Amino acid sequence: MLLMTKLLYWEDSYLQEFEATITRVEQNKIALDQTAFYAEGGGQPTDLGTLTANGKTYEVTRVFKESGEIWHALSSAEGLSVGMAVHGKLDWNRRYALMRHHTAAHLLSDVLMAETGAMVTGNQKYPDRARVDFTLEKVEPEQLKRWEQKANELIAQGIEVKCKFVSVQELEANPKLVKLCKGLPPGLKEVRIVDDGVDAMACGGTHLKNLREIGRIRITGMENKGKGKKRIEFVLESPAP
Repeated sequence: MLLMTKLLYWEDSYLQEFEATITRVEQNKIALDQTAFYAEGGGQPTDLGTLTANGKTYEVTRVFKESGEIWHALSSAEGLSVGMAVHGKLDWNRRYALMRHHTAAHLLSDVLMAETGAMVTGNQKYPDRARVDFTLEKVEPEQLKRWEQKANELIAQGIEVKCKFVSVQELEANPKLVKLCKGLPPGLKEVRIVDDGVDAMACGGTHLKNLREIGRIRITGMENKGKGKKRIEFVLESPAP
């Protein structure tokens, strides 16, 4: 589905503030011509923050996609109208924590998939932890330790994370770029590819510029989620200053 809102975080995930114009207002939610707020999806929660217009600040409580629009739910939209200029500001500590966990989830998935050939069936990131579900029949404790160690060795190398866009035709010629079992949503013309230096996959989320920013991955648990499905949970230790 073609979005009507320009996604500024696709170009710069480190953008903390931005200017935009209101394009729609419905009850306590508004749409903008462009935004740096991430709309919940793909296992990454919504960004939070504020929008300021005419000297009044509105709290952004949720950002979501609906009918081709990116909607910003507000504590109140009183006084806002179409065409009005707004200044957006992200809750940066929350966003950066989610970026670290998202990039870490990619890296851990790539390490695991390189060894086992497993597919990702689901994932969820939080500011303080994350989990990834895989198609795996059996996982031994020593495997978890090995994957954790390999991921942390790659982090220590300070590998640059790169993002680029490819056409659907290019993607079809290289289907391994889609690692999720459910594949991609229909109607796309262009797909964003994230390369963490180990592997590359289609992803629309926010990511770090360098693996070193992750800090250190520590796997905290593994559980069965049905026949041939495993869930791995992890937390991050802060990177060295």
